[in-house]
Amino acid sequence: MKLVPSRLKNDKRELPLVALKDLVILPYMVTPFFTGRESTIHAIDAAMSSDRMIFVSCQLNENEEPGMDDIHDTGTIAHILQVLKLPDGTARILVEGKQRAIARRIKQERNYSFVQLTAIKINTETDDALFPIMAAVLKSFTKYCGLKKSISKDAVKTAEKAEFADKLADIVLANLQIKKELKLEVLSIVNTAERLDALAVIIEAEIEMLNLQTNISTRVRKKMEKNQKEYFLNEQIKEINKELGKEKDD
Repeated sequence: MKLVPSRLKNDKRELPLVALKDLVILPYMVTPFFTGRESTIHAIDAAMSSDRMIFVSCQLNENEEPGMDDIHDTGTIAHILQVLKLPDGTARILVEGKQRAIARRIKQERNYSFVQLTAIKINTETDDALFPIMAAVLKSFTKYCGLKKSISKDAVKTAEKAEFADKLADIVLANLQIKKELKLEVLSIVNTAERLDALAVIIEAEIEMLNLQTNISTRVRKKMEKNQKEYFLNEQIKEINKELGKEKDD
């Protein structure tokens, strides 16, 4: 069966399947991944000979040939930017997430799988009622990035430039360093307001945890400093006593 080149304006299509075990790819996210799975490399080859579009989903187990029960049904349509095949038979793939989609059925095509899917509509218009929650999410995300030093400073700037609510949700989610299960949960929410609400709750919980960790670290450091000061003070007193002849040298 020949794959029909995808068009992002269409709701239904068929695309080669790429199942990743530890990576959740989101729209507007440019990221590389490595693969040595033969079926995945064949799926990439099929996409490269067509329109470079694939469906990327998170694999839920260790099965080498994943079926519908082995992948998260909500994933991302992605555009392949670069393919680098390595001497050891593996490949480095650079992709850009384009649009969320829901897998409906997986079918076998020669030596790889393709998926029949329904794209989740990209809503480029933002209802006025969403602006307050967008502002709240952006404010919390800015605070989160300030506490999480490992996140690039450009993440906040990128989020601030989001033209509509769906894009803001995707950009923020892509940059959160949270458990895979939480990302998949938010990825699956279709309603924009509900996605933003979920993000707001998650970010606030992460901020609370980061503050708690900081407070604990501060208390531990202060206690260590106090113990060190007491130790050095006691040592100084011993030396003074020795000089005064009140304590004999060992």
